[in-house]
Amino acid sequence: MSASPTPRPLLLTAAIAVQACIVSAGLTACTPTVDTRPKQLAAEYLTRVVDGDIEAALKLDGTTVGAGEVLLTNAAYKKATDRISDYKILDTALTKGRADVRVRTVQHSGTKTTRLTLKKTKDSWRLLPASLGFLQIAPSPVGTAPTIAGQAIPAEKVTTVHAFPGTYELAGTSSPNITITPVTNTLTGFGSHLNVTPGASLTEAGIAAVHRGADNWLTGCATKGDAAIAPNCPFSIDTTKKWWTNSRWNITQAPSYTISSWQADCAWPGSQPGFAAIGCWLVDSNAVPVTFTASSPDSDDSTTAPVAITVHGWVRSFTGAEADFQNVPYPEPR
Repeated sequence: MSASPTPRPLLLTAAIAVQACIVSAGLTACTPTVDTRPKQLAAEYLTRVVDGDIEAALKLDGTTVGAGEVLLTNAAYKKATDRISDYKILDTALTKGRADVRVRTVQHSGTKTTRLTLKKTKDSWRLLPASLGFLQIAPSPVGTAPTIAGQAIPAEKVTTVHAFPGTYELAGTSSPNITITPVTNTLTGFGSHLNVTPGASLTEAGIAAVHRGADNWLTGCATKGDAAIAPNCPFSIDTTKKWWTNSRWNITQAPSYTISSWQADCAWPGSQPGFAAIGCWLVDSNAVPVTFTASSPDSDDSTTAPVAITVHGWVRSFTGAEADFQNVPYPEPR
């Protein structure tokens, strides 16, 4: 959910001094004066940010904060590091009831120039919502309870949260199968944004669970014999001239597996249209030799020559020590 800036007037008004006049020897000379209130309001806003009172700053510029904006609170901002430590007003451009105040903000990660905009209504100026940055946070593994700057966020969907300049830590809870490593993310200056992926990796127990899940799935397919065909299994056999009543697939060599790093979008290149998961580990095997054995009551077993099959699948979650292995659908035989 994003912040939807809704301007509202400040409660700060004053009469506008439009000119200064000097009377000398019966002559009157008037020169326009510069309206300094936009600069003052911009300075007040930035001072509150420097002080860590972003809630007061948000009230000053009229930003409406949605329920999911977990970083737009003083408590969350207090946990951020590399916050704005100083600022400088560079210049102010006044045009027909509008003021653009150009400012430079200072953080440990660097300095950035931005513009704060004000509009004038009668004799008062109102500060319009500043251009906040945002973090787009990818899904985390199930059960890892992700947090950003100590604030809980959903695990199983993409989450977008706006934030003031600073460094925010994405963390979570590890388990016997999954290790969560905190990831820091820095927004330098206003208006910047980052795509954030959780630091999730499998433990040795998690890797072993994935292997077991893939092996169990492949063994289950093998025991189905000639019923084990695409899209649910990796085998293919021509049954147009079927003579057998019993059959099985024989896995003559144990597979070896390659497991990807955590994939936030979980899009397998060879997958069927419509395949999707909210984050997963992709699993790929080497070429595995298999044979097909068929028999009937009135004949001996007959076994084919070896052919090669591969395993493609994904793991999204674990139930205890068991991996929830799902295969990527295989193309239907022609």
